[in-house]
Amino acid sequence: MSLLQNNKPSRMEGHTPFLRLAGLAALLLAAAMLMFSCTGGTEGGNTSDSTDAVTDAPVNFPDLWDENGVNFRIVRPDECTKAEKEAAMKIRDLLSAFSGKAPEITTDFLMPGEEYDAESFDILIGQTSYPESQQIMSESAGYDKYLVKTVGHKIVVFGWSDVSMGLAADSLGTVISGSNGKFPSGINVEESSGSLLDGMPQYGSDGHTVIYSMGDREYQSIIEKTTADEWRDYCKKLLGEGYELCSEREVNGNLFAQYLRSDVGIYTYFTPFNKTARIIIGPASNFSATSGDSTGGSTAQPVLTMIGRTFSQNATFRGLPANSGLMCFTLRLEDGRFIVIDGGTAIDAFADGIYNTLVSQSADPNNIEIAAWIITHTHNDHTGGFIRFTDKYGSRVKIDELILNFPSDSTCREEKEDTNRKTTLNNFKRYYPSGKLTKVHSGELRNIGGAEIEFLYTQEDYYTSSRTFDDTPYWNNTSMIFSVTIAGQKIMFLGDSQVDSNGIAVRMYGSHLKSDICQVAHHGGEGGTAGLYTAIDPDVALFTTSDELFPLYLTDAHNAHLVKNLHVKEVINAANRITEFYLPYTVGTYKITDSGN
Repeated sequence: MSLLQNNKPSRMEGHTPFLRLAGLAALLLAAAMLMFSCTGGTEGGNTSDSTDAVTDAPVNFPDLWDENGVNFRIVRPDECTKAEKEAAMKIRDLLSAFSGKAPEITTDFLMPGEEYDAESFDILIGQTSYPESQQIMSESAGYDKYLVKTVGHKIVVFGWSDVSMGLAADSLGTVISGSNGKFPSGINVEESSGSLLDGMPQYGSDGHTVIYSMGDREYQSIIEKTTADEWRDYCKKLLGEGYELCSEREVNGNLFAQYLRSDVGIYTYFTPFNKTARIIIGPASNFSATSGDSTGGSTAQPVLTMIGRTFSQNATFRGLPANSGLMCFTLRLEDGRFIVIDGGTAIDAFADGIYNTLVSQSADPNNIEIAAWIITHTHNDHTGGFIRFTDKYGSRVKIDELILNFPSDSTCREEKEDTNRKTTLNNFKRYYPSGKLTKVHSGELRNIGGAEIEFLYTQEDYYTSSRTFDDTPYWNNTSMIFSVTIAGQKIMFLGDSQVDSNGIAVRMYGSHLKSDICQVAHHGGEGGTAGLYTAIDPDVALFTTSDELFPLYLTDAHNAHLVKNLHVKEVINAANRITEFYLPYTVGTYKITDSGN
């Protein structure tokens, strides 16, 4: 049955529209295109809740500033996002520079007994609760728009996304710079930010909506407090807008669907545990293949290989040597190709370990083909192996596809992860210009060479209307979680996932996470949870740390629960060894092909 089918009429629950944006992009206009009314009138209209707040009557605005200072307050939402805050500060600083006195920045929060003042002259930033902001939001024809308009006694500065919010602030800045303090007659700016958002239909007249720039020309719209039926109605709207349904599936009540229209792709899903719909729009080239891509029949026995290498002579953690291990896996597929997962640090030990493993397991060492290289997140102990491998062996080994989901460059830059991000992407483009670069999303299912790969968590799932990666010190929450089912066994890869991301995965999927083999989260360090390991309940647990640190990690509460309270039959650590698991794997049959040095 199609996910679009339902037996209930669509219903809206009277949610208050609410926009929260994140991460102001460093994008400035050389010259904003402005349109000013010649009549001196203002944008008018009434709202259903405040009929006296917004009127069609012309307003005699004071000058922007005079000898007494700035005549307008700046009002932003009380729960302010970074984009709205930076827009407010940008306008404040500009007004201060011209007038010599800083205007007041306040919020739309009203104390008990305090009343909204429709007569005060304010500059409203983003989606305040004021009726003038709500009117402008309802008038905006598409998510790609940004607007600067006079409504009643207010100047409304509004954009749907972080980029468009910045452009709206720049537009008002252009007005201020050229005004000499004299208020322009009836500001009326409505422009496009030039993003793909013009291809995203609006979810509905109501809903709790946010839009974030996710990098790689992708945007994510989040609608909170929605329902499965409302999500289905949106999917029907996509079909009506000319999008073609490419795939759809349901897992543990979560609904996933992918659509394409020309060169634009939309991936959308609904998660019942938090009553949230997510809509991701981007270039069609970013999205996964929608069908299996095995090259042929079964020609080889699958082999999972865990590669641990010594990467430091002086690294310590908790007072113990932590100089080996790190996450690096290869998987020989049934058709003889390979999947590589992460890769350790950017040193020859990891690059050589990967290459030598591929050579030893390949039917033709002169024609090695990596069907997909999957990188969980940007940290250099996960991207580094790929970077060094491609620099050293890029001309000898074919890589068909690089699969990842990194945050935007600007978000990575704030965490000093932009170099790892850029070098990873640049190396793939440099050495494999015809290869497929895929930004995968939660719920996607791929079949590569007989391996079914299910992507369970990506960094988009972390975002809410009030939470982004600007708000957390735990970059490991950007790490993907995915499973690989091959030879009748399910292998769970947790990367460096943390408490928050693991909690999301458990609430989304529950017992669907059950697996035979589990790569323990964050090399065995902090991040794993008893709830996550209870859901996975594996027979085999794989740690990726040093032999010295390994016993201490086993005493951590979450790991002790994993290895003592569940059904784990075998615990294996990477250290500086190379360990092979022929699949389907029988406990006790692993082979160490390189014992390190």
